[in-house]
Amino acid sequence: MKISKTKWICLQCDTINDGKYHECDVCEGKAPVINAFKAIPKNVNIGEPTCLRWDIGFVDTVEIEGIGSLSAVGEKVITLNNSTSFTMIVENEVAKREFKLFVELLLPEILTFDTDNININLSKGNVLLWSARNYEQMIISNIGDVTGEKEIKVFPMKTSTYTIEAINSTGVTTKSLTLELPLPKIKSFTTSSIEIKEGEDIFLYWDVDNASSIEIIPEVGDVSSIKDNKAKVLPESTTVYSIIAKNSTGEVRENVKLSLIPPTINSFSISKDIVLSNTDFDLVWRVENAKEVELTGFGIVSSNDILTTRLTKDRELVLTAKGDYGAVQRKKIFAKVAAISVFNVVGSLERNYKLNWKCDNVIEVEITP
Repeated sequence: MKISKTKWICLQCDTINDGKYHECDVCEGKAPVINAFKAIPKNVNIGEPTCLRWDIGFVDTVEIEGIGSLSAVGEKVITLNNSTSFTMIVENEVAKREFKLFVELLLPEILTFDTDNININLSKGNVLLWSARNYEQMIISNIGDVTGEKEIKVFPMKTSTYTIEAINSTGVTTKSLTLELPLPKIKSFTTSSIEIKEGEDIFLYWDVDNASSIEIIPEVGDVSSIKDNKAKVLPESTTVYSIIAKNSTGEVRENVKLSLIPPTINSFSISKDIVLSNTDFDLVWRVENAKEVELTGFGIVSSNDILTTRLTKDRELVLTAKGDYGAVQRKKIFAKVAAISVFNVVGSLERNYKLNWKCDNVIEVEITP
């Protein structure tokens, strides 16, 4: 092969010759000739075979390092686990030559990289799953070497991206997967009773997913570590309780209202607008949600009753209903009594005389002989 006007190189022994192109001054055209030295295929996966083929002229045998002596023409199937350089040494009485052939592994292939749930589950965790081929080592970011594994459970506390690397002697192939942390989910927030009653326990119950902290206000505080998901509360007045569930994405909340039902006097009446002194009349009442009912002058009475009584003078009657935690309602009735407070004679009945009288709460007075 010419390399200049006055020089050429022998393709058999690589000698540079001067002058016109003719038979090599060194090997005289008898140095070993590489007619063929190749691999089919030239790129393979780990564990897959390649076929080395060669055809060498002017020699009886050849040697491939690591394989041994071979005939001048032939082929050999080799299974590879890494990229490999093959060196062929050929020699005869004229020259000794070396030829190299590089068979390279294909890049690793990540077939799948997935998860059982793309949303992070703080309590149960998430499973990462993968499959790959043609790799020597597998690494997952923030986890480490997972060579030989097919899955692993992780417990991320926030939205996280995992990158898997498949490595062999040719290079690295990567694939990434992001697990999202959704807002916490309050599945339920309930109470054993929505009504507050003195002496009765009330419990709050909750069911929350994906929260790193759970708080109930007022009064209760942090309940993240409570395993049975319930808390006793002792409100003494109408109270709204809020549950607050938080994680690194944000917070959500729900409310439940506990009500102190006050006593209610639905009715309190008197059977007559004006009663006659020392004459029967009725007091009628109806009360709800009272622990105790009291009527002025008569003491403790039932919640629903009719009381027949008498009065000799005007009187204010007070009905008091008492409920839980000091809750009180009162109603008043003013009972007017028709009475003769004065009736007398001035002078002598045998002569002129005068009648004097005074009546209370009457419209008309009649005097008979």
